[in-house]
Amino acid sequence: MIGALDFGAVIPSLWDYVRMYGGDKQFLGYTVSAFMFCRMLCQPVIGSLTDRIGFKSVYIFTIVVQLVGEVLYAFLPGLRRSKWLIIVGRMVCGIGSANGDLGYAYMGRTLPQDQVTSQQLALTASRSVGTVLGPAASIFLQGIHYDLGWGLEVTYKNAPALVIAALDAFALIGILALFEDLRPERTDSKVEATVEPLLQGAEQDNAGAQGVKRPGMWSVLLRPGVLITMAMVCISANNLGLIEVIIPPVGEAYFHWVPADTSALFAALGFSVMLINFSLARCNKTWQLSDRLLIAVGAIISQIGAIQVWAWWKNDSSFTQIRYITSLAVYAVCQPSFMIGSLRALFTKLIPRELQGVLQGICSFVYSLGNLIGPNLSAYALERGLSHVRMLMMASCLVNVILIAIGWSFMFPREMRDAKPASETA
Repeated sequence: MIGALDFGAVIPSLWDYVRMYGGDKQFLGYTVSAFMFCRMLCQPVIGSLTDRIGFKSVYIFTIVVQLVGEVLYAFLPGLRRSKWLIIVGRMVCGIGSANGDLGYAYMGRTLPQDQVTSQQLALTASRSVGTVLGPAASIFLQGIHYDLGWGLEVTYKNAPALVIAALDAFALIGILALFEDLRPERTDSKVEATVEPLLQGAEQDNAGAQGVKRPGMWSVLLRPGVLITMAMVCISANNLGLIEVIIPPVGEAYFHWVPADTSALFAALGFSVMLINFSLARCNKTWQLSDRLLIAVGAIISQIGAIQVWAWWKNDSSFTQIRYITSLAVYAVCQPSFMIGSLRALFTKLIPRELQGVLQGICSFVYSLGNLIGPNLSAYALERGLSHVRMLMMASCLVNVILIAIGWSFMFPREMRDAKPASETA
């Protein structure tokens, strides 16, 4: 949740912070991308470490790194009066935030199949809490201004990072005192891949007991269902990255929004995502909703939002604030609600228990790759005008719809359906 809180709190004021030191819209895209790039590179490594040394040590290290990064982001640019030091701070924060998706691996190693979707939707919802509180904190800090001397000051532009640093300190204390670690899963890299059936999640230990060989990492990654799921994770992350960069400058240019207005919109979107995810989690406990059905519903609703963007975002009087907010809401809320949570739940079911850490890290790498591509595409489109922004948002949603159509038959853990119960194989 703190990772989402960091992003939600920093993004609304980042545009003003970048301009304060001479940055432009393209530099804004570079700054967001630097955070995503460092997080992306570290996620597979961090995930792999949890399979070998457990979760607690990894959490402690990454939280300390993120805390240091927030302090650097807040004060280093003021000491040297350089916009490039903003990127340095965000890069360190990105390394620390690589722990953000470890919860998916932790659940994949501890939960039975029938609880994965509801619990991972709840996890996605809890991250949405950070998306709500982040912009809310940014609004609350709007009037703050303290001169610390030596060229250092605390304003609404860097105060959110200091709030996150304080929360990191509390999280570190909580991890040290309360976190229950898991026994590391020690896998043999020389184990050869197997053919069907591949049992998933909490059922994996039974597979070993019945003499079924454990699969290799690459044999799992190259499964059609796994590849298509990761591709959709990447596109959905790209879609979120697009709007995170597009909203501040478009709101300012066409409706004269200030950072508080942008923060309010981010908070409202995050609150909507949180409510939808918690509702889906409760519904799934009762009705065991299909992952691919949730994914398809999310993709269709997001495509409707993209069509609204295409029709309404024009350089004339028809482009109103109501249409702007409505189209963004329809476009954005189902990406993390129906799409991301359900995609990660499906991915968890498609991979074996002992590879949860490293493969969830790779999936998070793919997610961050989408988040890295999105801001750069946004910066490119913003420099060329609103028509390019409309085209980009339409195309990025359409790709997910096409992927669902192509991969529908693979987006189901067949191995669980076809596998015989242990009593039959004994």
